Amino acid sequence: MPSVLRVPKYRRHKPSGQAVVTLSGRDIYLGRWGSKASRIEYGRLIGEWLASGRCLPNGDPGVSVAELALAYWRYAKDFYRKDGKPTGSMPRIRVAVRTLRTSYPKMPARDFGPLALQAIRRQLTESGKSRR
Repeated sequence: MPSVLRVPKYRRHKPSGQAVVTLSGRDIYLGRWGSKASRIEYGRLIGEWLASGRCLPNGDPGVSVAELALAYWRYAKDFYRKDGKPTGSMPRIRVAVRTLRTSYPKMPARDFGPLALQAIRRQLTESGKSRR
């Protein structure tokens, strides 16, 4: 009799009330347990997991917005200099970098889009730190 390979179960994580599935030894939360959205997400993940040979596809999110902002800050400290002294652009850059790092610390940079940029611009404007 051939052995049947099982598909991981859609389960309830009681402490959080969320649906969870364990794929390749990693728990993945799907949203509110029993909801239509969590069941759709479960189906999508199981499909991808089976299609990739029962292993999770590379989920490397890449560099975060905070890491990218910090790298730009380090670059700007050297670039925006005149006669060995920082130019007047540095305070504005510092405010922008600080706002990015506090607002989107863990967001992958590849996911930072026009809506996030508008939110940052609005935040800077409302705090009085925008250009006239």
